Amino acid sequence: MKKTLAIMTVVALSGCAMAQQEVNSANIVGYTKITLTAKETLVAVNFDKIGEGAVANLTIQDAFPIQDGMKSGSSVGAADQIQVRAGGTYVTYFLASVGPAAGKWVAQSAPTVVSSAPLPAGSAAWYISLDASASTPVEINVAGQVGTDATRTRDIKAGLNLIANPYPVDYVVNDHNWGAMGATSGSSVGTADQIQVRVGGTYVTYFLASVGPAAGKWVAQSAPTVVAPVIIPAGKSVWYIAGNDFTWELERPFDIP
Repeated sequence: MKKTLAIMTVVALSGCAMAQQEVNSANIVGYTKITLTAKETLVAVNFDKIGEGAVANLTIQDAFPIQDGMKSGSSVGAADQIQVRAGGTYVTYFLASVGPAAGKWVAQSAPTVVSSAPLPAGSAAWYISLDASASTPVEINVAGQVGTDATRTRDIKAGLNLIANPYPVDYVVNDHNWGAMGATSGSSVGTADQIQVRVGGTYVTYFLASVGPAAGKWVAQSAPTVVAPVIIPAGKSVWYIAGNDFTWELERPFDIP
C-alpha cells in the first residue's frame, strides 16, 4: 500500500538544520541520515538535484558536502573516501584538505581538481570513514529533491551489481514480483539470484526461491523455506548477484498529496 509522503524537509543544508512538516508540493526536498558504525559502509544516494524543470543528478559534492565527523586529508590514505563501482572496478574519491580543492571531494587520479562526478538517485557506493566505529559512530546527511516519477527503472546486469533505491524510503524486497521483472529463481542459493546485505562486517545472503512454500519470494540461505523480511534501507545499498540481465522496475512508494 502506498503512503502519503511526510518527509523531513531541509531548512538549511549548510548547517544540516531540519524541520519536519507535511509536504504539499510537487517539488519536495528532504534528506536521509546515514549512521556510520564501521570504517566501511555501503551507502546510497536516494535523491535528485534540487531545482525546477527536468530531473538533474546530484554531484558527489551535492550528495556528500563536508560535515561534522568527516575527515579530510592531503592524500587518499589520510582522508575519508567514497568508492564508486564502475564496471568491475572502483573509482576512488577523497576529501581534500589542502590546495585549491580543500574541503571538496577529488578523484584519486586528479587530487587538485574539485570533482563533478554525477551520483544519480539510486547510486550506490562504499563510504570509507577514518573515524567511524561502533563506539564512535559518525552521522552524515544526504539531501536533495525527492523523485516524483510514478516509476523508475534500473538495469541489472548478469553477475555482481551494487544497487540502491532511487526513492528515499526503505524498499521491502518481498513486496514486489521479481520473477515478473526477469530475476532468476532457483531451488538453492547457487542456482538463483542473490541479495547480500552487509550486517556489521559480514553478509546475510538471500536467494529467490523457486520451490516450496516460499516459491517466488526471497528467503535467507539459512532458512530456505521461510519468506524473509529483506529490506534495502534508505541511505544504504546491497549487492545483487544476477543470473541474467533484466530491468528492475520500481514504483513510487508514496502518494503526492
